[in-house]
Amino acid sequence: MPWPFSPGEILTAANLNAVTVGPASTVWSSPINAGITIGNGSVTAFYYPANAHLFAFFKFTFGSTSAVTGDVSLVLPVASSISHAATGSGWYFDASAPSSSSPAFILSTSTSTVILRGSVASTTHTTNVVLSATVPFTWATGDMIIANVHYLVA
Repeated sequence: MPWPFSPGEILTAANLNAVTVGPASTVWSSPINAGITIGNGSVTAFYYPANAHLFAFFKFTFGSTSAVTGDVSLVLPVASSISHAATGSGWYFDASAPSSSSPAFILSTSTSTVILRGSVASTTHTTNVVLSATVPFTWATGDMIIANVHYLVA
């Protein structure tokens, strides 16, 4: 039985706590495709399926020998069923000035990769920009790149 309660039953906290969305998360091994030198930084990445959907989380924390070397791309943990359809949200966290942290663009480039871009606002609109050693800010120890990605699996 997929639900630990019956129709018409009064739900308790114990009933709701027993509900599982899917299997436990799985480690997303080797998520970085290009654009980051890990050095002594750390990667936390995992994903979990929910029916035909897949939710993935990626966090890179910079160490003193880490660097952004160009367009940052991630290899999806499982192929998407539709090319260019992965979506999500992200954040570039500046440890020395948290209030000047920046939102990220998640661009789906195929059924297997996404690119993380910075955002630049003009007087009329916001556009995306390739990350670099100084975009969206100068990266330093403790800074983070965080991304949440969602898509349909093949």
